[in-house]
Order: sequence, then C-alpha cells, then structure tokens
Amino acid sequence: MVQHKERGVAVVEFAIVLTLLAPLIVVIVAWGVRFHNAAQADNAAFIAARYYAIKCTTDGAGPAASAAKAAGAASTTLVSAGDITLSGSCTVGGTITARISKNQAWSPPVPLFGMSGTYALGGTGAARCEG
Repeated sequence: MVQHKERGVAVVEFAIVLTLLAPLIVVIVAWGVRFHNAAQADNAAFIAARYYAIKCTTDGAGPAASAAKAAGAASTTLVSAGDITLSGSCTVGGTITARISKNQAWSPPVPLFGMSGTYALGGTGAARCEG
C-alpha cells in the first residue's frame, strides 16, 4: 500500500520529465521539417534541370529555361520559379545544373535553441543533355 507521504510523486516526476522532453521533441520536429524541406528543394532542382536538359535542344534556351523553372517550382510549394537558377551547356554530353536558393522560415520556430527567423534553404540538381 502507498503511504500518505508518497502520494502524487508520479505526477511530479512526470512533470519534471515532460519539461525536459517537450523542448527536445519540438527541436527534433523542427529539424525534421528542415531536412524534409531540403529534400523537396533538391527534388525541385533536379526536376528543373531534367526538364531543361530534355527541352533545351528542341525549342531553344529561352522558352525551355522558363518552362524548366516553372516545372521545378510546380513540384513543391516551397520554391518559386524566381528561386531557381540554371547553368551549364545544353550540348550533347553537357551537364545542366539547377540551384535553388532562398530564405525559409523555421517551422515550428524554437527561439530557445536559436531556431527562429529564417535559414538558408538550398537545393542542387543536375542532368546530362543527351541530344
């Protein structure tokens, strides 16, 4: 039988553990969201590079570049066409590289651990032009 002096100890222990674990869980979630965003940015960059590598030889560099940026931006809600830059040679065997660079807000923000404001979100993708 539990003595009168020990009543409520479990609640107090739970409160102590919860105050230590809750911020840790929030930080883990915030970093998970950041890594997910980085994977989405890499995927969007790859889609833009691949689209440009396929289309640049058929309709010229100007329209293909705009369409490639739009295709990369359409793959995620994180980036817009203006966040994507394309570089490289659109010749047979050339490599097209797409880079995404923007500032992304922390979600969820955790000011206690310096995770507030924005961080640099970047992604890179490459594709080879086969002609």
